[in-house]
Amino acid sequence: MKYHRGNDGWGRGSYEIPTGAVAGCSDTGDGGPAPTETAQRELRDFQSFLAENGIPLTEQGFASSASGNCFMRKLWAVVLQKHYRRAKRLAAKYLMQHNADTQLIHDAAA
Repeated sequence: MKYHRGNDGWGRGSYEIPTGAVAGCSDTGDGGPAPTETAQRELRDFQSFLAENGIPLTEQGFASSASGNCFMRKLWAVVLQKHYRRAKRLAAKYLMQHNADTQLIHDAAA
């Protein structure tokens, strides 16, 4: 597991990144600025892109982790280690191509 440390002293921008995660989204629930429906849709679209390129997610599919913000969780697209390097390259390509038409999805860098 990797860890992203936020910039403020309270750790609000901090979160754990599961092993094998290649992309993630913030999720603040239906009433927040990062709605669950949007986060899940963006990850499903990314999952379809990976599948089209022969990379499945792990059996559990999406993983979640807590964040330093008590009103937000993180959702992650997680792949098997044998697909990790290729999936990271594809994720970078996908994120660049979809920068203008996505709101929440981001890479899984620490």
